[in-house]
Amino acid sequence: MATDLNQVGQAQSGLGRAAEALPLHQRALGIREAALGPDHPDVAIDLDQVGRALADLGRAAEALPPRQRALRIREAALGPDHPLTRQSRTYVEAQNSSS
Repeated sequence: MATDLNQVGQAQSGLGRAAEALPLHQRALGIREAALGPDHPDVAIDLDQVGRALADLGRAAEALPPRQRALRIREAALGPDHPLTRQSRTYVEAQNSSS
């Protein structure tokens, strides 16, 4: 269910509908956290999507914490050099530099 919600949310975002995407990503995040625990690498997927939707809505200050958490999860679970960890780091650094 979380994967489906995430995919529908991504489609909404792709259509420029971040306001519709955000609750889908938030629901997917809640499902994955409940099913897998708060530090599972799959939780980072939904955290990134929540952050992206918030950023697309012009809510950069709110977008940073979920993306920072995604980075911490990925660093711990996947290591600092994994492509997904590097991707998260790039998002966080870009948001930090624009703040």
